[in-house]
Amino acid sequence: MYRVTVQATDKGAALASEYIEYQKKKMVDANVVLLFGHLLLEMGSHAKAQKYFDTILSSSNPNDEEVACIYFNFGRTHRLNGEFSRAIDFYTRAYNLHMDTKPRRLASAAKTLNSLGIVYSEQGDQLQAKECFERALTLYKKTIPKKHVDYAGVLVNLGTIEFDQNEVRDISFI
Repeated sequence: MYRVTVQATDKGAALASEYIEYQKKKMVDANVVLLFGHLLLEMGSHAKAQKYFDTILSSSNPNDEEVACIYFNFGRTHRLNGEFSRAIDFYTRAYNLHMDTKPRRLASAAKTLNSLGIVYSEQGDQLQAKECFERALTLYKKTIPKKHVDYAGVLVNLGTIEFDQNEVRDISFI
């Protein structure tokens, strides 16, 4: 039996406000054309999202940044459908495009590595997943604050693998 004592505070209000501002900034910075496909994925309409991104890729003249984002979303679609080898292929393509642009899009490359790590983890390849998460952390350290939600997400993913492997270590990020 456990006894839990809870005390109400307003400490979460600042974090919630910061998160809301982050989401607003993401919406402002988002590519409107790609946003609809992203929403389709979030709603679970994977086939419609795939078709939508295919249409953008073949009918318009997307720039490298848009192509990288489309490949990233193809990777998401295939991962969510359990098509891991195809997801790895598209995430790898997206990562390479992010790294080959001038200037490099390190935060986007890190996000792609995190997603790639998730695929490897879902396949049971914890060694490859851990490598992807560590590389993502390295890129995020160069581009975003340590209290950023994406940075925290990679730490959670890395921590899960290390916990499962009994390799828990102290990771200070504050």
